[in-house]
Amino acid sequence: MKLPIRFFASLSLGLAFAAAAAEDTRLAAALLKSATTEERCQLEVLQDLGWGITESSTTTAVDAGTGNICQTGSLEELAIAPQLRVNPEGAAADFEAIRKSFPKLLAAPQTFCTYKLRLGYAAKIATEKFAANNENQFTGFRLGFIKFRKTDSFRHRPWKWAGLPGKFIYYPKDDLGQAVEQFYSGKVRMDCAAGLMAMEMATTYELFGHDDFNRAFTSEEFPIGAFPKIEKSANVFHGKTAKLIGDSSARILPRQGAASLVGFSGYIGNVNGKSSLDNRANIGENFMIASVTPEAATALAKAGSFAKMNAAMTEAWKVVRASKNPTAEAMEIGNDMNSDRVDGDKSETHRMVDLILSGPEFTGIRTFVQGAHPGVATTDIRYHIKRLLPVNPRTPYAIRLYGSPVNGDFFERYKKVRFDSCMAASK
Repeated sequence: MKLPIRFFASLSLGLAFAAAAAEDTRLAAALLKSATTEERCQLEVLQDLGWGITESSTTTAVDAGTGNICQTGSLEELAIAPQLRVNPEGAAADFEAIRKSFPKLLAAPQTFCTYKLRLGYAAKIATEKFAANNENQFTGFRLGFIKFRKTDSFRHRPWKWAGLPGKFIYYPKDDLGQAVEQFYSGKVRMDCAAGLMAMEMATTYELFGHDDFNRAFTSEEFPIGAFPKIEKSANVFHGKTAKLIGDSSARILPRQGAASLVGFSGYIGNVNGKSSLDNRANIGENFMIASVTPEAATALAKAGSFAKMNAAMTEAWKVVRASKNPTAEAMEIGNDMNSDRVDGDKSETHRMVDLILSGPEFTGIRTFVQGAHPGVATTDIRYHIKRLLPVNPRTPYAIRLYGSPVNGDFFERYKKVRFDSCMAASK
C-alpha cells in the first residue's frame, strides 16, 4: 500500500516532538537531581507555562530571551520560548542555584506572557465551539436573559436558577465543566450580557481544563443573569468580591503588549443617551477580546488610550450624518460589516468611513459578541461600528473596558492549581 506524503510528514513531526520530549526529560532529570518535591512541581508548572529546557555545553543558566513575549500575536507565533539552559555535566551548585530561582521565574514577565498566550488559545477554542453550536441562539435586549432547554445530551440540567426562570440568576451545579459544555452542544438562548458571561466562563474552562477548572473555582463564582444581580453576587468577573485589574480607557494594557489585552471584556456604548436610540436592544454591545495583533497594540499604545478610537467612531458617524442621504449611506455601510466590497462598488461616504476605520486598532482586535454573526467565532471592532450605524443613526458609540481578573487573580490561580495537582499526584 502506498502511503500519502502527508502521512510521512505527520510521522516525522510526531517523531520530532517525541525526540524533543525525551531530551527535555533527560535534561530535567539532571536539573532535578537532589531536588525537593516542591521544586519538581515548580518546574512542571514552568514547563506547562511554556518554559523550555535546552542543553548547554558551558553553563547552566536561565535564558529569558529578548523582546516582549506579550507582543506576540498568538501562541502559534511564539518563535522562541524562554529557556532553562542545562549543562548535564555541570556542578551540583549550578543546578541548585537555578532551582532556587523557580519561584522568581514563576512570577516573571516572561511567564505571565506565555500564560496570556495560552489564554488567547483558550479563547480561540471557546469562540469556535460557540460558533459551531447552531442551538446557541441570540435573543434581544433583556438585561441578562438566559434560558436553557432540555436535550438528550443534557437531561440532567447542569444549571439551576435562583428567582424567576429566565429573569434573575442561573448557577452551575456541581460540575462546572459540564455547565460549560451545555453552551457548546446544548440548546441555549442568551442576550448580549448573558452571552458575555458564558464566554468568559468558557474561556476560563478551556484555559484550566475540566478537572483543574472544577478545583480552582466554585459554582458561586460563575452565576449568569441580569447585571444588577450579578454585580451583587460572587461572580468572579463582575461580582462585588471579584479581584479585578482595571484599565477602562486602555492607557496601560497596550503598552504591555498585545497579549495583555486578551481576555478582557468591555462595552461599546451609545454616546448620546437613551433618547437617541431608535433600537433600544442595541443600546450597546458587551464584548470579550479574543485576540489582538501586535500592530493593534502598538497603535493603541501610541495613541495613549481609546480616546483616538472613540473620536474616529464619532467622526465616521458625522460623515454619514452630513451626507445627502444619511439613511441610505448608513444602510450601505451597515450591509458591508465585513468590509468585503471593493472601492468601486462603494459610495464616497462609504469609502470615507472605511478609511476612518482602517487602522489596525479597528481591524486587529477580534472580539466575541453574543449573536453578532451566527456561525462566526469573532469579529473586529470595525464590524460592530459599521453594523450600528444604520441601527441607531442618531448616536455615535464609544468603547471602554471592564475590570478583569485574567491578568492577576487567574494567573495566580492557574499556577496554584497546577502546582497543587502536581503535589497531590506526587504523594
